[in-house]
Amino acid sequence: MEKFKNEYINVTNTVIRKLNEMAKKLREEGEVDEAKYKIIKANVEDIHLKLFMVAYNNVFVKVNHECLRGIVEEEIDDKEKLIKCYEFLSNKVTQPWRDNLEKYLNLEILDKSIIEEVKIEHSELILQVFKNMIHGKSNAIIKNK
Repeated sequence: MEKFKNEYINVTNTVIRKLNEMAKKLREEGEVDEAKYKIIKANVEDIHLKLFMVAYNNVFVKVNHECLRGIVEEEIDDKEKLIKCYEFLSNKVTQPWRDNLEKYLNLEILDKSIIEEVKIEHSELILQVFKNMIHGKSNAIIKNK
């Protein structure tokens, strides 16, 4: 899993760098809103990288964390534990975004609801890419981040 960890970190750092580069180019072209969304996505990538590291440490370094509570050691392998822990942490982070989205939609605050939606959708994409990568599927979807 160490090889997977390094690959995931490298891919995520590459995506963050490319998103920031695209944001800079968009800003130079006067596309301020699109640049802002790229920066938001880069920030979500960074948050997810930190979540991944917490999940990884919980499963492989055996740091005790609530994401592993209720998972009996013999029930599932470490790969599945990592997935469950990462999903748990991601849901904890995205729940306030979902709550904010609902609030902003009810108040008809379009610009803030779009930002929350971008964060949620990108977070879901990151989780899907993570699952594809950990199961050895092509990471070609990464190009669409």
